[in-house]
Amino acid sequence: MLAAGAGFEQRAEIRGRPLQAGLHDRIALNIHLSNSRGFEMIPAMQVEQSTQSYWQARRERNKQYYGLTTELVKKYAAGANSMIDIGNRGCGYVCEWDWIADRTVLDLSADIYQLDDSVHKIRQDFLLWQPERRYDLVTCLQTLEHIDDPLPFIDKLRQIQGDILIVSLPYLWPASKAPLEHKHDPIDMDKIYRWFGEEALEHSVATERNGTQRWVGVYPKSRG
Repeated sequence: MLAAGAGFEQRAEIRGRPLQAGLHDRIALNIHLSNSRGFEMIPAMQVEQSTQSYWQARRERNKQYYGLTTELVKKYAAGANSMIDIGNRGCGYVCEWDWIADRTVLDLSADIYQLDDSVHKIRQDFLLWQPERRYDLVTCLQTLEHIDDPLPFIDKLRQIQGDILIVSLPYLWPASKAPLEHKHDPIDMDKIYRWFGEEALEHSVATERNGTQRWVGVYPKSRG
């Protein structure tokens, strides 16, 4: 059964199999799960509350990572007029980068609608999306590890990049850490270089108190 109730943001189960906390953000706010198939229905308000709790808990657990990412955004996109975050999943850091007037997020998840009205939302498959312009700043944070083949995804990120691309990835996570979600663990510097075909202009690894590491890298549009 898909658990509904207090603590849903911490744990859910599908037919007795644990569902990792990060996966609940893929559930649409108006989803209806058929009782005839052995699932319970989740009220939209309950999913909204769990989405907000998920972001708050994630931000608290990953202070070093979000701090590093914001530092790099401020350093390299201080004068940006537009940005898009690919694979946002309703995470509120984009709302905090409010010196960028034109902010957009794109994701398949309906959780993006929990962000405030200052952020434009596009709910669509990134690879099927037909962009009409480039963005001064493109961010893709903790997303590529979920993609079966990241190379076409990265190619499209570079196509919409007007100036700066900032990417983050789980760094040296064992394959057993998130086996239901991640396709490429462990990710090391050699793998990152193979994916992007060049070294980042600047990169660093954020390490949380629990030892979890995330790599953040900055790629300019042109080195020339």
